[in-house]
Amino acid sequence: MRKFKIFINMLYIKESQNREKLITENLTKDLNDRLYVVINTLGGVNFDDVNKFVENASLSDLEKLNNKLKKFPSTMGEVMKYLGAFEHLKNSEEYKEILKIILGGVEPLNENIEYDRYGFMSTDTNPYFLQYISPQQRKALFKIWDSRGKADFDDLKLVGVKFPGDGSIISREIANIVYPVLKLQWEGNDINNTNLAKKYTKNFNTINKDGTNLVFKLEIDSFDYGFDETRNFGDIGYACWNLIFYIKSDETYLTKNFLDWPESLTQHDIRKITWYDDNNNLFTTINEVFPDTINDDIKWSETAKFNVQHRLWWEIEKYACEYFCDFCNISIIIV
Repeated sequence: MRKFKIFINMLYIKESQNREKLITENLTKDLNDRLYVVINTLGGVNFDDVNKFVENASLSDLEKLNNKLKKFPSTMGEVMKYLGAFEHLKNSEEYKEILKIILGGVEPLNENIEYDRYGFMSTDTNPYFLQYISPQQRKALFKIWDSRGKADFDDLKLVGVKFPGDGSIISREIANIVYPVLKLQWEGNDINNTNLAKKYTKNFNTINKDGTNLVFKLEIDSFDYGFDETRNFGDIGYACWNLIFYIKSDETYLTKNFLDWPESLTQHDIRKITWYDDNNNLFTTINEVFPDTINDDIKWSETAKFNVQHRLWWEIEKYACEYFCDFCNISIIIV
């Protein structure tokens, strides 16, 4: 299980150190980067607050903020040292001074941010969720679901959540993030209690199609999501699973059609790693496709591996999409 996924877009920050993470074009890159880190880890203000501050700030105000941030843990490396102790940073006098400068004396937003068991800001304190549904609306929604014994997307409108349904960012975030996260929370906030887990994680399962026999078991590693920040020069929104598939090597064999070998692979090449059955069908073993036991970061150019990965996803997609209808990463382990 991945731990310490406690801030939105952390992977974006970590993996994009050479890309600009602009909040506003009117600040230096160093100041932008520091603000981006503390806003996404500690909260209290949002990007709009920063833009309003910059529009009205004097050079003295900017210099004061810059000095405060340089003395405070506000780079990726500095913040990483405080994983598991963000409350200390959030409640520090130094951070309160930073918020005071940005907000101009206005009370900071969500100063008492809470985190759930998976390291995400709770829906009652996450400012991204609060723009769509308040704690009072959430409680009313859960009462409706309690009375009906199941979660239903259409019930959101009964508590006043406005869903445009027009394919806009707002529509996508409500449908792809807000609803599934609330549904999971209402069900006990346990990914191992989902229909997806009940169906595929308890025992080995078999895909038997077109002569292929693929025997697998699923492990739900985690899930991840992030709200859209393109207007602030950040990432697009996303919601997805991180999954691990265990494949039995001694019971799995794959056909040429199943793997969809690339045309560049000649018949001679295929013969070297395959055999024919009595009906002259072409087969290969899972170990030939995946020579390594642990396979992470599978690339689309690795045609056979990529196709096995996606066939596994298509097999579980119906149940996965009860929550998040995409995957961030699928690892394959040969056993």
